[in-house]
Amino acid sequence: MKMRSLQFAVLALLAPAALAAQGNGAGRGMGGGRMANMSPYAMEVPPTADVLTKALGLTGDQAAQYTRLRDANVKSTQALRDSVAAQRAKAREAMQAGNRDQGMEIMRASRTQSRALQDAAQSFDSSVAALMTPEQKPKYDSWKKAETQRLMQERRQQFSGGGSSN
Repeated sequence: MKMRSLQFAVLALLAPAALAAQGNGAGRGMGGGRMANMSPYAMEVPPTADVLTKALGLTGDQAAQYTRLRDANVKSTQALRDSVAAQRAKAREAMQAGNRDQGMEIMRASRTQSRALQDAAQSFDSSVAALMTPEQKPKYDSWKKAETQRLMQERRQQFSGGGSSN
């Protein structure tokens, strides 16, 4: 029974980000399978230009433009990411201590900030995609999908007691 409670807690912690990511911009709710559009770096700092250069073959000019976009994104979202991370940690602690209602309330309170992060990540993503050639865009989409899956797996392991992801 304790394992089932922990599994529920994990789902509860991941659900707000997944729901925000699946939102269609208007309804912001269950978006009918839009998980592929989820930005892998809503809660994470976007990767350096070196990572994308290696994955996508960015030119020097593209890498420089990406770095400027990334730096602006990190600066404008860091306080919000820190706040959401702190709230999620409090929710996780409450749920692990057996206080599901308190944990859920903390998560509900963080939804607005989580949505703001997802919106910022989507805006950043659109700006990054605009830098790319038509040949790079499908590679970028594949990279985002793989990165999203990797980060979700790391979070599942973290929340299920599998330790840190590093």
